[in-house]
Amino acid sequence: MSTNTHDTAENNVKAPLLGVQSRQYDNYQATEGQSDSSAAASGEGAQPGQETPKPAEETKSIWIIVIGLCTGIFLSALDSSIVAIIYAKIGSDFHASNEVSWVITSYLLSYTALQPLYGRLSDIFGRQSVLLFATFMFFIGSAACGAASNIWWLVAARAIAGIGGGGLNTMAAIIMSDLVSLRERGKFQVFFIFFFFTATIIGAPVGGWISDSSSWRYCFYINLPILLACFIITYTQITNYNIKPDSGENSFISKLTRIDYFGSGSLILGVVGLLLGSAWGGNTLPWSSPIVISCLVGGSLLLIVFVFIEANIAKEPIMPWRVLKSQTPFAVSMANFFGSMNSTPIIFFAPLYFQAIQGTTASKAGVNLIPKVIGASVGSLSSGLYMSRSGNYQSLTRFAFFLTILGSAGLKLWGLEYDRFWLYAVPLVLDGFGFGTGLTTTLIALLASVEQKDIAVAASMSYLFRATGSVLGVSICSAIFQALLKSELIANIHGPDANEIIDTVRKSVSSIRNIPKEYQNIVIAAYLQAIQGAFSITIVFAVLAFISSLFIQKLKLNTTIRR
Repeated sequence: MSTNTHDTAENNVKAPLLGVQSRQYDNYQATEGQSDSSAAASGEGAQPGQETPKPAEETKSIWIIVIGLCTGIFLSALDSSIVAIIYAKIGSDFHASNEVSWVITSYLLSYTALQPLYGRLSDIFGRQSVLLFATFMFFIGSAACGAASNIWWLVAARAIAGIGGGGLNTMAAIIMSDLVSLRERGKFQVFFIFFFFTATIIGAPVGGWISDSSSWRYCFYINLPILLACFIITYTQITNYNIKPDSGENSFISKLTRIDYFGSGSLILGVVGLLLGSAWGGNTLPWSSPIVISCLVGGSLLLIVFVFIEANIAKEPIMPWRVLKSQTPFAVSMANFFGSMNSTPIIFFAPLYFQAIQGTTASKAGVNLIPKVIGASVGSLSSGLYMSRSGNYQSLTRFAFFLTILGSAGLKLWGLEYDRFWLYAVPLVLDGFGFGTGLTTTLIALLASVEQKDIAVAASMSYLFRATGSVLGVSICSAIFQALLKSELIANIHGPDANEIIDTVRKSVSSIRNIPKEYQNIVIAAYLQAIQGAFSITIVFAVLAFISSLFIQKLKLNTTIRR
């Protein structure tokens, strides 16, 4: 086993990654010829007398950067959740309620499909340049959203914002992995997870309040001054430290020639095809629709083409075949994929349960998700502290995904009468704790299993599987929910007004308490049946995530910053 390769650094390993243009590229570059990625990433082989950098030595700069990165993650997640509550009002203002769903879809498509490109692009153009680009795109997209004069302008602006939003998440993971050792990395992940889940949950009440008190346009305008602050932090505190200075390969044209265009194109189109097919299937179109089938089949074929390009053609692939085919990276990707398919739908359907079954307001339903945020934050923090002390993540990862099974199963206990706090809080805490822990440990496992030169592309790959899993999970659960709800309503509501009542309660959960009283209990029971059907599928996803975690290998975590 190799023990002294790319983790070797000079005695000046403390030379700042932060805000110093003279930072030497050769302290960062991985040693060529490394074939055993597991051994190379094990963290062994630091030079005798090498001083291990401690976070306290660069505390101020690191924490300024962490604040900037967390703010970007927060705004990206908030932008997704806040639109979910205001898009109906947007549709009414533009007289385009039948087309307003594209406001959400366009953001998710660009956010998910372009995320994996950021890793390789940051290797080519530099960490600072690519993060500035992502921040700029999110800024321009947000400004254009606020100024939109028609629905399709807004849809295009949302797509632009999605390009930036996906980059803010991915680049945060990449840059943080450059700043601290793997042993310390987990402790910082808690901030990312806390800000992400908090933004996801408060988006609905914040969006509703802003929309009611002023205009939905300010839901986008509020991003602008905060993004400007993020831009300044990135410009002043981070450099293109991973780019070799004074190189002939540093011209913009030469960098453009290094981009994997065919791989990028096939991946983007493949992901978009799958996401559109899954979003339309069972919701706006039947699964048997030629459009849905074409999207799913075409997307799958393009992803096969993408894998072939990465393995055989691309000189600088955005997802190197050596990473894709390795056991731990693949197992981590599958665990993240199924874990996101399990956790994200719960964020959508748990509030729906509280509103439809318990009759709470949207803001109260959001507050009821706080146990999940607390669980995710505590899980991420405790797992980070545990790994920093023990260097072990394997058993913790398996335990984490097992907890998501218990949490999802606990949701099945929710019924018509459910007024005891702990009965709904415990499943949410278990699922949140398991998922928060799993996200932290799998990221560390992934970074430990690849060579330093593959850190950025591996992190991008991880975020692609997370985002895709989230979208597919919500789409599949929504299709099952709608099918069950429609079936239950048709079977139990009769009379001359049946079709009108069914159509009304399917479109608006707030209308349940306004229909004739003789139908209210029938509708509530139908909603419960449909929600429980969605929860049942999340259990399956949790089991698949747990099985995937069993194949994650145990590797040693280095205690020095790999450069």
